[in-house]
Order: sequence, then structure tokens, then C-alpha cells
Amino acid sequence: MKKKRIFEQSSNKRKELLKDTAKHACGILGFIPGGSRLKRNVQCRAALSNAFQPYCTQDEIAEIIQRDRTTVSYYQRIHQDNEKYWDGYGLMFSMIRGPIAKGLGSFYVKESLNEIESQIAELIQARDKVKDAILSLEV
Repeated sequence: MKKKRIFEQSSNKRKELLKDTAKHACGILGFIPGGSRLKRNVQCRAALSNAFQPYCTQDEIAEIIQRDRTTVSYYQRIHQDNEKYWDGYGLMFSMIRGPIAKGLGSFYVKESLNEIESQIAELIQARDKVKDAILSLEV
């Protein structure tokens, strides 16, 4: 739940990082987003959908692969079968999973830490108010 809240923020830095990471991942696969239905392009879109899944919403992934959200959902649902039975898919996925994790994972961790630190600060303030209220009652 928190992942979605963090990444739905309109952070320009995040959007640029996402765009750069997508461009790099497409370059690794030699994939140019578009409407082609060639087997290799469909495999690339499916692999990209699943590699970006831990870091992005389905709408963001759909924008990257130039498809709609339901296509992304479908690719994610059949991911395990694709790895087992679709020649070449598993290799494509493993080639881009690492670079995408490196590109977006650190950003996600930093944003999560910032949110946690903010929550800790709020809790400390609340604790101090409760302590002050207790001390004022004891006097």
C-alpha cells in the first residue's frame, strides 16, 4: 500500500529516473516501443512489464510499453508460464531485471526511508505532547 502512495506522487526526479531506466532497459533488449506484434517485441513488452512491476504502477508500465493497463495486468498474470514455456522470454527478463532494480530500487528505498523518518518525527512529537500532558496533571 505504501509503495503505491510513494510512487503516485508527481516527483519530477522520479519521473526522469523512470524514463531513463526504461530507455536503458529497452536499449539492453534492443526494443523500440511501438505497435509491432512480432514475437520478439511481445516478449520484450512482457519482460519489461514484469521487471518494472515492483517499482511502478500498471499505468506507468503501460506508458513505458505503449499499451494499456489491462495488457500489463495480463503480462504479469502469465509471467511464470512465460518463463517456463516461452523460449527466450526468461533470458530477456533476467537481462533487464538487475538494471531496473539498480535504477529504481535505490530511489524506492530512499523515498521509503524519508517517509519512515517523517513518521518517526511525528510520533516523537506526539509522545512529547503526551508526556507534557501527563506532567501537567501530576503537578
